[in-house]
Order: sequence, then C-alpha cells, then structure tokens
Amino acid sequence: MQRLEQSPIEVQTIKLLKTSGTSCSINYIAKQLGVAWVTARALLLTLVIEGKVRLQKTTHGPIFWIDNDPRSAAA
Repeated sequence: MQRLEQSPIEVQTIKLLKTSGTSCSINYIAKQLGVAWVTARALLLTLVIEGKVRLQKTTHGPIFWIDNDPRSAAA
C-alpha cells in the first residue's frame, strides 16, 4: 500500500539526494536535515522500500542516491 502524501522531511531528503550530484551516506543526510542518525536511516530505508531511492552497501556503510536519468526509471 502506498501513501498518498509525503512528509516534508521526505520531500527535503529527495531534493537533497537529487541535487547532491553524488551518492550520500546516512550521516551526511542526518547532518544536512538536522535530524538524528537513526531518523535519517529509517527515512532512507523507507524511501528505498518505496522505490524512490537507490541503495548500495559498501565497506564503509550504505550509500543512497536517486537516478536523475528518466530512462533508468523504466528499467
């Protein structure tokens, strides 16, 4: 089941990921939004589950990004 509205913090997170130009860590998102690390992690993982954000596990922890190429959304 998909929610109808996004919370303001979700909108800010998506905007931040779109404009960053690179993948972002949980810590970076938390600091930019002024929220706790745990809050940022929960938010990002929720967005991954909803298919709005991509996730890659690395040796330094997970990184998150949004594909800005509209062609990649079709894949």
